[in-house]
Amino acid sequence: LRLGVGRPQKGSVSNWVLSKFSNEDKMYLEKFLTSAANAVECYIENGFDRTANRFSRLKLKKRE
Repeated sequence: LRLGVGRPQKGSVSNWVLSKFSNEDKMYLEKFLTSAANAVECYIENGFDRTANRFSRLKLKKRE
């Protein structure tokens, strides 16, 4: 399972990945983790191809 964390506009990628979530990122976190859990379940039940078709490049909306 590969989860994206974005990239910094400038600076170190490793510092970006290891830093705390920003307030904006926190708005996506619950849906992001729910989607990740759903992807793992789908993979176990249906295999890679079906899961990749369903979840690759999935765009999540902010939690308001």
